[in-house]
Amino acid sequence: DAPRLHPLTRVPPWPVHNELEAVAGAVLSQGALGASAGTVAAAGCNVTVGAAEETPLDDGAVVSVSVRCAAPASTHWLAAYSPPRANVTAQAPTKYAILSKVNSSYPQTGEASVHFSLTAARAGFDFVLFAADPLAPHVSEALARSEVVDFADADAPLRPRAVFLPGGRLGVAWSSGRGEEHAPTLGWRVEGSDEWTEVDANTSTYSAVDMCGGVAGGLGWRDPGYVHVAAIEGAPAGVSLDIRLSDDTGATYDAPTALRVPPAPGSEGTRLALFADMGRGDTDDAHTWMEYGPPAVNVSAALAADGPFDASFLSGDLSYAQGFASVWDDWLRMIEQFASAAPLLANLGNHEYDAPAQSWPAGRRRDLFFGEDSGGECGVAAAAQVPTPRVGVDQAWWAHAVGNVMIVSMNTEVDFACGSAQWRWLQKTLAGINRTETPWVLFGGHRPGLIDSTYDRAAECCGYGRVPPHCLAPPDCKLPGEDPSDAGVMASLQKEIGPLLEYYDVDFALWGHNHVYQRHCAYARGQCVRKSGAGGVYDGSSDVTAGDAGVVHLVVGAAGATLTKNACGAAFSEKVHNTWGYVRVVAHNATHLSGEFVEAKAGPGGRVLDTFALVRPSTPREKPTSRAPYCAGDACVCDYVEERPEALIDCIGGGGGEDDSTGELVPIIIGAVIVLVATAAGVYGAMRLVRRRRARAYGAIDDSAGDLDAAAAALGVDGVDARTVNPLAVPADES
Repeated sequence: DAPRLHPLTRVPPWPVHNELEAVAGAVLSQGALGASAGTVAAAGCNVTVGAAEETPLDDGAVVSVSVRCAAPASTHWLAAYSPPRANVTAQAPTKYAILSKVNSSYPQTGEASVHFSLTAARAGFDFVLFAADPLAPHVSEALARSEVVDFADADAPLRPRAVFLPGGRLGVAWSSGRGEEHAPTLGWRVEGSDEWTEVDANTSTYSAVDMCGGVAGGLGWRDPGYVHVAAIEGAPAGVSLDIRLSDDTGATYDAPTALRVPPAPGSEGTRLALFADMGRGDTDDAHTWMEYGPPAVNVSAALAADGPFDASFLSGDLSYAQGFASVWDDWLRMIEQFASAAPLLANLGNHEYDAPAQSWPAGRRRDLFFGEDSGGECGVAAAAQVPTPRVGVDQAWWAHAVGNVMIVSMNTEVDFACGSAQWRWLQKTLAGINRTETPWVLFGGHRPGLIDSTYDRAAECCGYGRVPPHCLAPPDCKLPGEDPSDAGVMASLQKEIGPLLEYYDVDFALWGHNHVYQRHCAYARGQCVRKSGAGGVYDGSSDVTAGDAGVVHLVVGAAGATLTKNACGAAFSEKVHNTWGYVRVVAHNATHLSGEFVEAKAGPGGRVLDTFALVRPSTPREKPTSRAPYCAGDACVCDYVEERPEALIDCIGGGGGEDDSTGELVPIIIGAVIVLVATAAGVYGAMRLVRRRRARAYGAIDDSAGDLDAAAAALGVDGVDARTVNPLAVPADES
């Protein structure tokens, strides 16, 4: 995905040229800019870092970068590179800022000052000034490069995140630039105590050859350093722990918040935070490279303020790095306040896992859909950066008890059909849950098992007149993999996984993928078996026929990613909110659980937009039939009923949901629209109109703005994602 080389890039070819040497046709190389700082004389521009005299810097330091240029233009942009002196034709920046968006007078004065918040990630920084060519938007001119700024210790241990490890153990993961030879160590003590316990860490890393091609192994690659993991054993449940990271160089780092040890299995009052589809934003003048989901800054802050929880569950689509490795470092810094205070559980979504069929190495478990959504990461980066109880990246399903709630997670991106390795594991795990100890069962996956959505591949792309511009398949719907539409995946999950959830009495399910909050009825066998009553209460404690309590489905893909507004009023849908936030759940005891959807936005937030409650009988329910789903050898019983109706999205209208998103943008300059120059007006118009490249990743596309086909044709591309390729061209409603 080399078109992501810089914000104004649209179509290949995409080398970065220095037009000072255009006569010779030279492509800019590291040598063309040189290693010197300041002015490139012929360009009449220079870049200086105001805080350079105060270096070395601390992690998160904000530096002021000044630009002066004799021939300024609205298309000038400033990029941050780390490691510094990188070859700009071979490595993507970590952050960027459009000068005319930061200082509106820059095109007239040629002077701008940009504040960059810098993440310490194993290297220092420098800054390069570019000018885009409005007549050839795939070309950008490098004008000047700043001096280098360094950190006091860029390799220091940082980014603690509490995790659950296989075997039910609590642990802490962190990152650094130093390997196991430097004895990475976790220290913990009960808050208020003077006695530290030190634990040696296990250390791992990954390399570019582990990627599945794409930008992850090329333009977006950046050395991830090392991930260290150490277990905490012997700490009493419910206490708060001070956390300290160290190594043999003398470097230490104290976690910013105390870690609350989760309650023991069976404990009542378990408090969970549930969300999905996060992304990354910042509060300085710049944008994270490949920035997606800037409201995640507000969600992160809200989770930290509302905590500590006993655990957080992020159900897929974590950082949206999509192959640009530096985004993982920025995302880990963003979530540190809440992720270090309570264990973070996560599963893999399409933006962590999916890759084209031909790109998967031999022996890996390929995804079902063969999309390009991970940018070539194919699960490797996410599995390393956020450890979970999973066995490994190719067996990315797990179960873990938190207090009186058992959380069971699947990977919706790989084979889950009856008889598959994942299905067999899920069946055995659900069948073996001790409902006396953990009476509540929460099931999680990324793509929704129940979703109110207009995105139906078969209806939209197969013989219903004009093929919409967001459909990647030809009219005969020959796809590279399985049907990735909301309706298609929902039907598959209800057919293959639904019988397991129903038979083993799963109480509620968490999904993401669609960037919205939705709460649905208690659902079983293709229909609602119970609607919520007053106050959103699902009372299954009495007058419920055995096996007919149903599963209450929540879609909470609202943790920062651009909102997906395509609900159609499905018959099973009870609540829809188009805003960012998370669900706060409390399992009070063995019979009562409550939940709230909490809004998260800039400034005062915390409005509760939806409440619900689940009520269980005091004793486990009877099984609906004696016909249990199971596999014995190659023979499988896939369903507890003889015939199961197909799960359909039966739109009854009026279900677009409440649009709470107006005015809830993060307090940073998003740059929703950029006016290039008159000569680029056609391209600019196309930028505003072209929407998502992958409808399969985000649901149906609202093409009411019209003329998407013409826009795509003007660019010579087919359904380009405007934010992915040019963040400056994102329409205002997607900020």
